[in-house]
Amino acid sequence: LLSGDLYAVIGDSTGEGGWVTRFYFEPLIPWMWFGAFVMCAGGLVSLAAANHELGNRYDVPGIVAAVRSAAPRVWIHCDAVQAFGKLPVDFAAWGVDLLSVSSHKVHGPQGAGALVHRRAQELEALWGGGSQERGRRVGTEAVLALHGFGVAAELAAAELETRTGHVRELRARLLAGLRRAVPGVTIAGDLECELGNTLLACFAGCSAELLVINLDLEGFAVSTGAACNSGTFAASKVLTALGRDEQAGSALRLSLGPGNTAAEVDVLLERLPAIVARVREHGGSKDCAAVSGDDLRRAGVA
Repeated sequence: LLSGDLYAVIGDSTGEGGWVTRFYFEPLIPWMWFGAFVMCAGGLVSLAAANHELGNRYDVPGIVAAVRSAAPRVWIHCDAVQAFGKLPVDFAAWGVDLLSVSSHKVHGPQGAGALVHRRAQELEALWGGGSQERGRRVGTEAVLALHGFGVAAELAAAELETRTGHVRELRARLLAGLRRAVPGVTIAGDLECELGNTLLACFAGCSAELLVINLDLEGFAVSTGAACNSGTFAASKVLTALGRDEQAGSALRLSLGPGNTAAEVDVLLERLPAIVARVREHGGSKDCAAVSGDDLRRAGVA
């Protein structure tokens, strides 16, 4: 349930003798197993409200209840970055101790975010030497970015129902079109407990690397895993962790936002079948890491 970036931060900060265990669950989480493990765990559980690749959303209150019953004193952090602006995020109702969100997920300025915590909790400063941000983070505040974050968050809350309704319609249109137009496509995420904006589509017989390159040449921005990995061609880390290696190499993360239109989805669905067929015809080769778009065109793969 930990995101890749968060896992790396915790792993670096545990110090000598510390350890981190990472969980992936599909599609429903066996709370009793999780709670039993927490009884033997340390002082912090960090969970994601939604998975950034699968597009799954999770029952945060259910997880929190299982953790509390097994280890009442453990601190619970929720990474709500992916859910922010797509689901109602409720710090009090979820019952967590810490919750993090990011500005860019609600179309605010990049580089701003928030860590919400209970008033009674004393948080140590990241660095010493200054009193900014109530003594927790030194350095001059990025006032414009923080103000922009606040405005973006207000708009996201006010327009949540409208935005999510629009994006869900586009996602349903994309899903139906993929199933209709592209043979051999499967969806890796949970289609019931879903976030509403993301599809992780696996194209049998295709290299996701070649699909990304071909779609980029057509003007479509997709990725083989997390959006923060765009520009790289690593297979889906989530599917790999779930033991679905065959799908991981053919998976594309297709993510939609309020600014997308039905016309854009239709153009993608119009061009994608030919791209998939072309990649399959050439064997779905993965040997393209150092190959340019012109090279692929000359080879007939793009």
